[in-house]
Amino acid sequence: YTFSSGFNYYSNYLPSLIFGSILTIIFGVLLLKNLAGRNKNTLFLWLWLVMPSLIVFAYSILYRPFYTIKYFIYSSASLYILVALSIDNLKKYYKISVILAILILSALILHSDFSNFQKERWSEVASYIKEKRSPEEVIILNVKNSIYPFSYYFDKECFERKDLHTCLSQKGIYGVINANGLPENFSDRDVWLVLFNWRYTDKGGTLYNHFNYSHELAEHKKYPHIELYYFNKR
Repeated sequence: YTFSSGFNYYSNYLPSLIFGSILTIIFGVLLLKNLAGRNKNTLFLWLWLVMPSLIVFAYSILYRPFYTIKYFIYSSASLYILVALSIDNLKKYYKISVILAILILSALILHSDFSNFQKERWSEVASYIKEKRSPEEVIILNVKNSIYPFSYYFDKECFERKDLHTCLSQKGIYGVINANGLPENFSDRDVWLVLFNWRYTDKGGTLYNHFNYSHELAEHKKYPHIELYYFNKR
């Protein structure tokens, strides 16, 4: 989580990165100290810390990528317990110093993240497309879940219906994970491509590459966590 908030085009994440790196080094030293103790009672905690990461990583490689921060919250409890055990074994002077360092660095990280972090601006994206788009143009969103915040601002009527995806597809709006999920080529229509954190969901950039090859790029805009492309048919 230390590094999760500030990484976007619109925030200064360097302070968070510096403070987080120092905190990570402190945690790493404390974990190594615990590991060097070879305490069998902490074996379960180590498995608890490591296994969720390995499972998510393996699943991402073998099946579908979903390697994101939120899936490691489960491991955080074991991390804190192991760090606390290591701190408890330190001499009093070092114990106080380490606790103060962790508290100060954590406070600095939170201040940096909350000062700079910007939420994705779905309302602005939807409003811009609604203003510029003609009815025959297609809208493609990567990550199917992007359909929900986008449709909330773009088409309230569809958003409130149970058959949301069907309603939107009838209006030329589709949510897909990558280019393989496209219902058709759309080579004969202009396309609005909305990419939300595509580096995590479509690592090969298949959607951008597909339309950049079959269409002509006419416009590109950036929002926090979102990139908007407008392609003209050739």
